[in-house]
Amino acid sequence: LAKEYPITLTTGGQFMPYHHSEHFNMPTLRYLYPDPYFTIHPELAESLDIKHGDWCWIETRRGRIRMRADVEVAMDPRAIWCPRGWWFPERDIAEDPDAPFGCLQSNVNVLTSVDNEHCDPIGGSWSNRGLLCKVYKCTAADLQMKQDTNWSIPGSSPKKSTNKEEAVQVMPADQPLAFDPIPFTPPTCDREIPEGLEWDFHRDVIYQPGTFYEYDAESGWLIDPKTNKYYDMHSGWAYDAEKELLHDEQTDKYYDFERNEVPFIAGIRLYPGLEAAPYDLPAESDVTWDPKKGYATKASAAGEGKIYDAASGWLVGIDDGVWYDAYYGYAYDPAAENLIDMASGQRYDMEYNPIYEVAGYRVYPGLEAAPYELPEQIEWNAEKGYATAKGKIGEGKIYDPESGWLVGIEDSVWYEMFYGYAYDPTQNNLVDMETGARYTMDYEPIAAEEVAAE
Repeated sequence: LAKEYPITLTTGGQFMPYHHSEHFNMPTLRYLYPDPYFTIHPELAESLDIKHGDWCWIETRRGRIRMRADVEVAMDPRAIWCPRGWWFPERDIAEDPDAPFGCLQSNVNVLTSVDNEHCDPIGGSWSNRGLLCKVYKCTAADLQMKQDTNWSIPGSSPKKSTNKEEAVQVMPADQPLAFDPIPFTPPTCDREIPEGLEWDFHRDVIYQPGTFYEYDAESGWLIDPKTNKYYDMHSGWAYDAEKELLHDEQTDKYYDFERNEVPFIAGIRLYPGLEAAPYDLPAESDVTWDPKKGYATKASAAGEGKIYDAASGWLVGIDDGVWYDAYYGYAYDPAAENLIDMASGQRYDMEYNPIYEVAGYRVYPGLEAAPYELPEQIEWNAEKGYATAKGKIGEGKIYDPESGWLVGIEDSVWYEMFYGYAYDPTQNNLVDMETGARYTMDYEPIAAEEVAAE
């Protein structure tokens, strides 16, 4: 074999400007590196009558590929090196549908085997270095070939022969590499392996094929090593620690440990047929247990379409998912962080105090002091429950503590607090509503001709 293939071949390695098999379709990069080159020592090249840039065949007993010679002294004279990942995206895919874009012409994978029996038994890698090959120049006819019918990935051609004069078309499994497999006897597991599971001696782990969940002998459960979630070995259902139930993640149904289906409504477990509630019901409330339905709700009309959630102490709308107070049936508005009576529209704080609004702002009638800081120009009106500017400027306006501006109760216009000028968003300036005079945002007067020009 060494006489026929006297040169040592090593493959792989990256080469600029490409990355593995990427970027070959970028014209600017193909301009820099248009053709595949293999590296060969000048002495070896001379002995084979090969000059720099010559197209050559690199052949092993598994196949052959074409590359151009890169004659370099850095290479050992007994070996050559071929890069990986070459293909030709500029070619028409219709030229050879079985090998699109010339993916077999200069592909070093043609030269070796990836069959399991030829891979390293420990690491799983295939032989891509230390191969035996021979190198010879391409003829003019070779360079015109679009498809090498006698040479390609072993077994890909309909013509198969062991005759070396015809082709190298023997499947790798039928033509093993030129070394004997390393003798290796896998160890045996020293503990019981449950039916349907397998043992990985590399990691000393018993696992379930397909899911690769690992078996925990102490609990008898399977564990997903990625999430540390427990799974029932027989049903494959996940254990939900919060609900203390089994969860079929495919159907989203829940089961008890006897594998009986457990019904849920709005994410809350039901207990149909149970005479008494399995949890405490809120005191001083008309929330009662319904044995037939298997859940609790308010006895009044406010409980229709709602279910009591013992974990939160709230009612949940079965169809809308809205949270309702268990005592008055008020809905919770998460945006405003308060309660609302859906029948009347009246709002309440979380202590059931009525909430009143003026021009969209909450007011606190009867509150002696403002619940927020007030600037010097603003005063609190305890009777009305909101703040405004002192004197005539504040008439018909309410102070907005977030912006520091006054807002017209009837017209919703914004007013500054010092002079009572209205803000004109179209001109981005201030206007005295009594005189019509305009001012910049720094209170500088704007001439009438400037206003007309705008």
